[in-house]
Amino acid sequence: MKLINIISTLSFFIIGAIVHAEPTSPITYEDIVQFSKPQKIKISPDGSKIAYVVQSGNIEKNETVDTLYFYDIKKETHSEIIKTPTLMQMNWDSQNNSMYILTKENKSYSISQCSPGKNTLLVNSCEPITIFQVDNTDTNLVYAQTVYDSHEVVQNRIENGYVYQWGKDDLCTIACGSYRKRMSEKILLLHLPSKDPEMLTEISYAKYHNADIEIGVNLITKIAMSPDMRYIAFDTSRIGQIELGEYPYSNDIVIWDQQSHMWISPPGKEILGSKGNPCWIDSQKLVFQFDSMSELITNLYTFDCGSQVATPFEYSEDFPQSGNTLISNKDKLIVLSDTGAVIFSLSDNTYETIELPKSIFTENSLISPSIDNEARFVVTFSESSNIAPEVVLYDTQTKEQKTVSNLNPWLKEKQLGAVEKILFTTKNGIKSTGYLVHPVNEKRGVRYPLIIGTYGFSGGFILDAEWHSTFPSQVLASDGYLVLLLNIASGCSQNLVNDPVEAMKNTGWNSLELFESAVDQLVEQGIADPEKVGLYGWSHGGFMVNFLISHSSKFQSACYGEGADYNPSEYWISGKDTWSKILDNTFGGPPWGETLQNYVNFCPFFNIEKINTPVLIEYADIGTLGYAFEMYVPMRLLHKPAELVLYKDEMHNFVHPKARIASMKRKVDWFDFWLLNKKDSNPAFKEQYDRWEAMKNEAEITRATSNQQLLP
Repeated sequence: MKLINIISTLSFFIIGAIVHAEPTSPITYEDIVQFSKPQKIKISPDGSKIAYVVQSGNIEKNETVDTLYFYDIKKETHSEIIKTPTLMQMNWDSQNNSMYILTKENKSYSISQCSPGKNTLLVNSCEPITIFQVDNTDTNLVYAQTVYDSHEVVQNRIENGYVYQWGKDDLCTIACGSYRKRMSEKILLLHLPSKDPEMLTEISYAKYHNADIEIGVNLITKIAMSPDMRYIAFDTSRIGQIELGEYPYSNDIVIWDQQSHMWISPPGKEILGSKGNPCWIDSQKLVFQFDSMSELITNLYTFDCGSQVATPFEYSEDFPQSGNTLISNKDKLIVLSDTGAVIFSLSDNTYETIELPKSIFTENSLISPSIDNEARFVVTFSESSNIAPEVVLYDTQTKEQKTVSNLNPWLKEKQLGAVEKILFTTKNGIKSTGYLVHPVNEKRGVRYPLIIGTYGFSGGFILDAEWHSTFPSQVLASDGYLVLLLNIASGCSQNLVNDPVEAMKNTGWNSLELFESAVDQLVEQGIADPEKVGLYGWSHGGFMVNFLISHSSKFQSACYGEGADYNPSEYWISGKDTWSKILDNTFGGPPWGETLQNYVNFCPFFNIEKINTPVLIEYADIGTLGYAFEMYVPMRLLHKPAELVLYKDEMHNFVHPKARIASMKRKVDWFDFWLLNKKDSNPAFKEQYDRWEAMKNEAEITRATSNQQLLP
């Protein structure tokens, strides 16, 4: 503990000296929304240009904007190519001069070819186009278009009642799709010179995810065409065989033979695990990635379309699981991950490894780096918890790296709380990583209110909370809070078969020990006030908030959104394919009979009477709202402070600027009120505080009455 404290203190002073250069003003909600956040990056095959996309919010129009830029490596010049509400996919053409892009605006989907000063529309559709690929001769464009139930079928369901199909439907299908279900992905081939589209085949959703397109997983995640265009491979997302130990979300590859007009045997069908990321090494063979359930590594396999046999890649190394890039170029295969690159010679079965500096990568970044076909340059968005993301170019020959962008120059004028990385270890050896945002202008000897945010932080730049779009970490730091972004305790549980005791430990009990230990450690250091500790979580982090406040008394205020896993409603909300099987693995069976007691001991729902923490709950008004009401209604019936806020037409992670700003401010107001007894003096918020005061009074009366009844 003492060693950690010394390291933390030293790093705090070093980081503080770097971050606080000459700041003049605090960060605002509007700053967070307008921040240019990286989305995609891709170097041209010949290594001459970089294409990258950043997203920012337009508050006046209440929309997000994706901006595509080109950077010419030799000329060192930037060009703004296009602005669009949503840029879904981009690929370079064979001449390295333009990009094919898939965009969405309102409910219209388009595939275009764009270059500086020119934008050529190739395909436009009112039905979703989910993915595309152009062959290496710029001749053939293959794309997937969603096919829904007919209007007549939907109208009949509306007028005559919808028959819920057990095993085929879940609540998302009904609530989000307005009784409209995705039936298949129609695969079309557009011959670019003639602009004449041709229907090739369809991939049915029967065995795959069928949630609404706006919140669900796309059926097809990659299209790869053989050099002679005979075979087309599709990386498809499917529901995992959880009861057999697969991940809940898995991948399979299916291959269409254009010559015989039929599907051939899926690669690696006999291997239990996730198969994806197909890459052709000649007209007959492809390489694909196999992700093992038991090990966090990826192995490479080859698949021969003639023999239809998959074999381990004989000179394969182990690669980090997911996020790898495969490029086939003439006689070599390039594998790029966030730890390095490997170049395999397909002619003589040899390989070489290229080490890449850790300084150019964000740990566990959600945005994959890119490498050219000769493995000369690697480009990535490089950032750290204290350093905002920029485009970085690394030369594998000269070992030189260069920052080539200046995405948010206004940040140098803003006051930011210094961030330090802390490794937490509990007395029972449970370990995790946290990122502590210190209050702006922190003073020694002062204890500050502490907010702990949870779920999925990788060391990226902390302005909001990395990918959490509605948690204003730096606004809280400006307002005098300590903010700890703490990852949950590691350990696989959802696909852990026949061991509910270990699954419950991994899912909840270990994180409970971790979070309580983190609070104690910061209190022992003299920087956190133990009477003013708040808790925040989003998505699966919403479950963590519920679990922690229903099993711990250390948190005086909490807010969460878009998640409340491991409660009994999940057994029926998702039908029979996903969460019922996860809960079977976690608790040993369903929430009745012999295994009911496991739920009673563990689930937040069954422990609501123990909750004394005021809770703010936020959800998009689509999706599984049962999660929200499952916790909110009993809390209010028990006169416990709880506020439920619904946001119309939002995504799982909020995107509209005004909703993001409203959500961020509401969280800060909630923490201020319950931890600091502080209110915004603006009369516009009087109704909000009247509600909260009424909740506080009601809770105090209820507690007093309960205590009176307990007296002898």
